[in-house]
Formats: sequence, C-alpha cells, structure tokens
Amino acid sequence: MLPESCPSREVLADYRAGRLSTERWQPVADHVETCATCQTALDTVDDADDVLGNLLRGLNMETGRSAEQAP
Repeated sequence: MLPESCPSREVLADYRAGRLSTERWQPVADHVETCATCQTALDTVDDADDVLGNLLRGLNMETGRSAEQAP
C-alpha cells in the first residue's frame, strides 16, 4: 500500500502511460524521482487499461513489424 503522501496507483498508471496533463505530470514526476516506494510501484503498475498501446502491440504482433516499421 502506498503512503498517503504518494499518488494513487491510478495516477501512477496514468503517469507511466503518459496520460497526465503537464500541470499534473510535473508534481508526480518530482515525487517519483525521490520516492523509492513509488519507483517500485511503477514497476508493478498494470497498464492493461492502456487500450491504444495494447491495440498497437497486437497489430505489430499480427503483422510481424516493429513499432518503427508500422505505418
């Protein structure tokens, strides 16, 4: 469980996936930079709800192309 001063797992997942606004991203980035608990939590955050990323990974697996080769 994360301490009260830490962002929630949902916020950490959004941070990891790049879904935070600039105003929201900076305070989270500053916190994560100095918080070992959040750094560890980021390693375990489930990004299964990253629909676009999952679709792109699936597309790349089907076509056998890397992300750089995808149209």
